[in-house]
Amino acid sequence: MMKKIILLLIFCLVPLFVEAKYSEVDMRAKNVPEQYEKRLDDLVKYLIAPYKNDDELKARALFAWIGYHVEYDMFKYDIISEKKRGARYSKRKMRTGDAFKTRVAVCGDFADLYERMAKIAKLPVEYIEGYAGSNLTMDDLEDSGHAWNAIQINRKWYFVDVTWGLGGDYTAFS
Repeated sequence: MMKKIILLLIFCLVPLFVEAKYSEVDMRAKNVPEQYEKRLDDLVKYLIAPYKNDDELKARALFAWIGYHVEYDMFKYDIISEKKRGARYSKRKMRTGDAFKTRVAVCGDFADLYERMAKIAKLPVEYIEGYAGSNLTMDDLEDSGHAWNAIQINRKWYFVDVTWGLGGDYTAFS
């Protein structure tokens, strides 16, 4: 019985440690001074400065900044959906490539911006394009295109999905 109580406490406390670990990083990403948000290079350098030897916190800082400062572009999503009905389509081609400047994006833009920021931070990163959803059928694939990233931290690869982490729900990173 005592072992079960100890295990239960451990499982309950682990999310608190993870949240505490990221809360400072997230607050820094949320409250970037305006002078650092004019150029992408300057922004990335500001975000990662305190985490020189911690690639996980660097990757988190980039993720959090995008989550706090770039909105999902429902208008663009509607246009993409409209175009998909008529011809074969790739979200990569539909990206503006400028989510940093416009502060609006769809999944391809989010993944592209994260990739660009991670490369500036010298973190190994990949842009991934595929499908998202559960129990997808072949008919569903046309409307299920999605983009996300993979990032290497301490020689292990992790998936990162900024789109699904919007609004401060950063479980798509951890």
